[in-house]
Amino acid sequence: MLLLMKHGMRTTSKEDVASVSVSQSDLHSSTDHTDEDELATVCNFEEDNGAQAIDLPVFDGYSHRSIAVNVTKSTDVKIRPVTQFYAPVTIHQHFTKLVNNKDKLEKQSNSQFMLSRTSAISTNLVCILGIVFSLIIAVTLIVIMIYFITPSRNDGKNALRPRLPVVLEGNSVALDEDVAILTKERWGGYEMRDGWQNRSLSHPVELVIIGHTASSPCSTFGECASKMQTFQNLHVQTRGWVSIGYNFVIGGDGNVYQALGWDITNYTRDNSIMISFIGNYVINEVKDKQRKAVQLLLEQGVELGKLASNYKLVAHSQVANTLSPGQYLLADLKQWPHYYAGLIT
Repeated sequence: MLLLMKHGMRTTSKEDVASVSVSQSDLHSSTDHTDEDELATVCNFEEDNGAQAIDLPVFDGYSHRSIAVNVTKSTDVKIRPVTQFYAPVTIHQHFTKLVNNKDKLEKQSNSQFMLSRTSAISTNLVCILGIVFSLIIAVTLIVIMIYFITPSRNDGKNALRPRLPVVLEGNSVALDEDVAILTKERWGGYEMRDGWQNRSLSHPVELVIIGHTASSPCSTFGECASKMQTFQNLHVQTRGWVSIGYNFVIGGDGNVYQALGWDITNYTRDNSIMISFIGNYVINEVKDKQRKAVQLLLEQGVELGKLASNYKLVAHSQVANTLSPGQYLLADLKQWPHYYAGLIT
């Protein structure tokens, strides 16, 4: 602190001179101060109308001390702050360390942020790849299911894609919801006579023959099964064949009735598959469910490797001198896939 004093009167005697006395003490001290505590003594002012500055002790800010100032014979006293350094000064800039620490903290924070961001991006990438992989598997499974279940066109015609065989009662096989290959156990036939072992058929077969039974038609399972039993008795007992002379028979109920099947040579032509429609198609017309049944049967033959993929489809009249399969069935046959118009010798 700086004490400014201005002598307020003229004097010619020593007694009129202004004086200042300063002392300081420790607030925590309980003993009385002596004259030795005084830090400043009387100061004389002899300049006319002049002022004299007196330095007061500096309060260090750490010790708890009090300062007592006694001013006499002065009319103008001012106390002002002053900062003066009378020796080399070193200023320790402690905030530099704080700034450095702040920089380090910011760098650490940025580093942690980048690590967390990278981790989040990696996690999101793994999730996205997992979703994409799952979608690929799901789409693949759907495509496979559609391939085997959904009907499709073949050569621009109404051929249906073959279904995987479903075995029914009596070893019958479902080709569709309403079409099945019915075995002898289902339609009431008996086992083939001995000798069928010598009539094995080589695969794949390249020729399919379509004919008719030249009989009355059938429209229900009971009627068609009865027809099949009649055919078997006629062919076995009268003609001496091992069973019905066709490989398959198409009923008016829309089912396929198994006779010799895929593996036994028929009695119409070697190295061929003979399919006969129950009815007389010189006067009867082909039903849609009959057409559907034979198309499913042929597709299954290719699927099983029993028929060549480029097999030829011909009428009975193209391989023998007969009216079979009748004009209506022949006209319908010419619209089917694989139909071959030439003669077979």
